[in-house]
Amino acid sequence: RNDIIIIILRLNNSALEFPFATKEKGEIVFNSIRVDPPINTSRTTKDLRLEEEKIIRAKITAIDARSLRSAVVGLIDSIALVVETVERCER
Repeated sequence: RNDIIIIILRLNNSALEFPFATKEKGEIVFNSIRVDPPINTSRTTKDLRLEEEKIIRAKITAIDARSLRSAVVGLIDSIALVVETVERCER
C-alpha cells in the first residue's frame, strides 16, 4: 500500500488525525466520509475538517465510552473502505 493511515487519539478531546500522502487522496476521502452522520446522533457528535488539503482531523464527542468507541471504529472503517476503493481504482 502506498498510503499509511496514522491515527492519533487524544483521550482528553477525542481528536483523530488522518494524514494522506497527496492532496487528491485527502480530498477524496474527506468528501466521501463527511456526508455520513454519526452512528447514533443522540449519543455522539462528529466534526470533520480537511486541513492543508491532505489531513483529515476529526473530533468525536460522546456521552459514554461505549458510544465513543463505536463512533471512532465506524469512522475508521469508513476511511479504510474509501482508501481501499481508491487504491483499487488506481490499479
